[in-house]
Amino acid sequence: MEVIPAIDIRGGKCVRLTRGDYSMEKVYSGEPFSQAARFRDEGAEWMHVVDLDGAREGGPRNLDAVKRISAVRGVKTELGGGIRTMADVEAAFAVGASRLVLGTAAFGNPAFLEEALKRYRDAISVSVDVKDGKVMTGGWLKDGGIAISAGQKPLSVVNVSRVIYTDISRDGTLNGLDDLRDFRNWVPFKFSKLVFAGGVRDLDDIRKLRGMKMDGVIVGKALYEGTLSLREAVSEAA
Repeated sequence: MEVIPAIDIRGGKCVRLTRGDYSMEKVYSGEPFSQAARFRDEGAEWMHVVDLDGAREGGPRNLDAVKRISAVRGVKTELGGGIRTMADVEAAFAVGASRLVLGTAAFGNPAFLEEALKRYRDAISVSVDVKDGKVMTGGWLKDGGIAISAGQKPLSVVNVSRVIYTDISRDGTLNGLDDLRDFRNWVPFKFSKLVFAGGVRDLDDIRKLRGMKMDGVIVGKALYEGTLSLREAVSEAA
């Protein structure tokens, strides 16, 4: 299982939100690329970068920061947030992103998702961001009107190979993974790769997800607040 550090960018800075609430922001670094270098030195290869401004506004807004992160030697970047057209896709790859994460557009514009997958296949992931049993869109601010179970069918129809499942109610809370009922419903669903995010707190959570045979886990606030060592998490996941 791969451990992927999260670098959320707002206004060019590395920040963390709580439960996706933009009013509950904490700034951790003014230089996201330096944070990426630190994570690399602690054993991570991939960085999960989220353009928070782009997610809320509907188009990439922090590509300069993404370019600097992607230029860090030994770092690969997967980028999500506001990527909703093929022009956005091309712009993201142009600044050095190695993999893209589609959320809002994946559910609201199936034709776009199919075209992106047709052109780039394994470099495209889909983010399923869940709150109260529903898939959220628009930077987690809008109810997408799709139940979790209903969201599985369209993703399988277009052969999405990699899905990131985020529990919004836990994201940024450090509450741990004591209740994974909604997520467990997705585990038997046969995507090629399934990645979990939201609320990971410590090594016990890493062990739980490894035991569920996850392909990856995205970790954010636990690394920034020090409740989880990235080096130890990488070792435990392996």
